[in-house]
Formats: sequence, structure tokens, C-alpha cells
Amino acid sequence: MRSKFALFVPILLLALPLVVIALWGRPLSDWNRRVAYFVGISPFSLMAGVSLILPIVPAILFNQMRIVFITFALGLTLLMSEGYPYPMSRLTIGLLPSVLAIEITALTYMRERGFFNRYGLKRFLMVLLPIGILYLFEPAFANSTSLFSEGMARLFLPTHRLPVPFGTVFISVVAIALLWRLRGTEYPILGSCFAAVILFVLQGISPPLEVDAPGVARVFKLLCFSLSGLMFLWCIYLLSWGRAYCDELTELPGRRALEEQLLKLGDKYSIVMLDIDHFKKFNDTYGHQTGDDVLRLVAKTLRSHCGENAYRFGGEEFTIIQKGRGMDTTASSMDHLRRKIQNARLTIKRTAAKSGMSGKVVKVTASFGVADSNGEKRLPHEVLRAADSALYKAKKLGRNRVAKETRSYLH
Repeated sequence: MRSKFALFVPILLLALPLVVIALWGRPLSDWNRRVAYFVGISPFSLMAGVSLILPIVPAILFNQMRIVFITFALGLTLLMSEGYPYPMSRLTIGLLPSVLAIEITALTYMRERGFFNRYGLKRFLMVLLPIGILYLFEPAFANSTSLFSEGMARLFLPTHRLPVPFGTVFISVVAIALLWRLRGTEYPILGSCFAAVILFVLQGISPPLEVDAPGVARVFKLLCFSLSGLMFLWCIYLLSWGRAYCDELTELPGRRALEEQLLKLGDKYSIVMLDIDHFKKFNDTYGHQTGDDVLRLVAKTLRSHCGENAYRFGGEEFTIIQKGRGMDTTASSMDHLRRKIQNARLTIKRTAAKSGMSGKVVKVTASFGVADSNGEKRLPHEVLRAADSALYKAKKLGRNRVAKETRSYLH
């Protein structure tokens, strides 16, 4: 799910404000102004405020304080760009996306530590201080005629040749590249969503398209900030889905995801049960941290060979589902996978090794059991049990091999 949809929604939402403003910019601006005149508040301002408040409670519930801190920074950025409590200079507004991009990247690289402790206070101050300093010293900074101020103006003020400030674009690109480098169970989700938020703020404050009226530019900016809040909700949803359905150690879908997938299978499919050979002995010899490295190595090989069709069944067992394939075709593919695992090598890490084993290179093998639906109306769990029986047959035959279901199991 993550590989398919983690980037789809950010890309879709990033294009949305551009399309909306290009098609209906002036009518929306006129409507926003008329409603604000009669009710005393701009509907797009209200939408932006609500969108930035909505992610806070679920973020706290799922212990995603990064999102809470970034939402707070977004709110301050929006208020300053809107001229509260007093209008800011164009240079200060041009600096805001850069400051926000740096803060988002720093928070993402920091470990999640909660809020009601000294770590949470430090992160809160880290978010508040740069924007606060920019706010407090803005009048003196904006009116300065020093070489420093002039240099900043060249970098962070748009020109007729470049509508988006060069310095802001450069810092945003570096921040996005750093977010993209992060690896782990949750970081691909956080990286894509946080990168999208950086781009939202960048294009909201420095629109990359020509707008012929201040009202249209303001609606565009408020729409970008509103979608940033929705992006956080999407991020929280993916994170909660991942924690429920994905195994954190191997980054493969877990048992719950497998159970749901079994309910969706059609008439023709194969199921494979895989077990790492002598895993308990391996743990006892090299240590449990090295055992975790073995699980990660096998999971990485499974991911490269089977894509999203591999699941961690539990312990050292994995399950692979091959839709539309019979047992013979699947067994041939699994034999190729077996050789890939056998040819992989694992170096014992110094931090995970028992005494005297650091740097030792070991190999891992696995046994496979394959069963298929055979065109009959068997329940997927029956095929799963047949694959498990075939796995035990592979172990009895000497391990590191692929064994197919014996047809007598069908009766």
C-alpha cells in the first residue's frame, strides 16, 4: 500500500491548487471577498485554520509529535504571511518557506520523544525561536541597508525572471533531498508527506503561476495551507495503517495484512511458506541482534523478488502469495529465490556479535513449501495449511530446498 499510495496523494494534492486557481481563480476570489464582507471572516481563512487544527488530536494519539510541532510552525507562518499582527516585508515573507523547510527536516531527523518532557520542550523551542526571531527583528532587518540585507534580498525576493526566490528554492530542494534519503518503516511516508508540505508552503507564498489580482493570490495561498493540513491527516492515516499491518523489523506486511489478502484471492493462486533454516541455532550462536539482521536480509531478498506479495507470517516464517500461478510455475520461481538467499552473505556486525565473532561472514538458507488452489473450491486457509505441510516435507528432505504439495493432501 505504501509504495502505491504514499506518493499518489501528495502528487495529486500538489496539483490541485494549481488546477483550481487556473480554472476558477477569479470567481473564487470574488466569492471569498463577498462572504468575508457579510460574515466577517474569509471562508478560505477559516478552512485553512480548521485544516491545520484537525491533525493535532490524531497526531497526539499516535505519538506523532513531529506533526504537532510542524502544524504549529505552519500556523505561525500563515499568520505572518497574512500580516498578523502587522504586515511583514516581502523579504521576511520570502524567508518563511526556507525557515520552515529547515525546521521540518531537523524534526524529521530527530527521534520521536513525545512532548511532556525535556525533549519535547527543546523541539518546541526549536520550532518557535527561528520564526519568533524573524518576527521580533523583522522591522530592523527589513529596513536595513547593509550588504547582508541586500544579499538576502537577492536570494529570497522573487525577480521578474524568477517568480520563486532562488534561495528558497535551493533550501527547499536540499530539504526534500534529505527527507528522501531517510529509510525505515515510517520514514518513506513521513518523507513524502513532509516534502509535499514544503512544496505547498513554497508555492503558496511564492506562486509559480501568474496571478493578476491580490485576491486570487491570497486564495491560492490559503488553499495550499489547507491542503497541508489534509496532507498531515493522510500521513497519520498511512502511519496508523502501517503500524497495524506492517512488521516493523522486516518492513514487510504482517499477519493481519496476510489474513485480509487471503480473503481477496480468486480461483487460481499459489501459496508459499518459507522458513529460515536452523534459525534458533543461528540466534544462539551469533546473538539475537544478528538474528534480526538475518530476518532483514531475507525480507529484503523477498521484497526484491516478490514485490508486495511477501508477508511475515511470524518468527522466522514468511508467506508468499502468487496470484494466477500454478504450483509448478511458482515452485520454479521459488527455487530461483532459494538460490538468491543462499548466495547472499551477511557480515556479523561488531555491535551485534558475540565475543570474537565480529566481521565473520555467514550464509543463510531457507526451505520452501508450495501449494496451489488446483482449480478446486478450497478455502485459502486450506491451501495455506497444505503449503505448511509441504514446508515440513522440505525440512525432512534436508532443508534448503523447495517441496511441492503432495496431491494426496487434497482428500
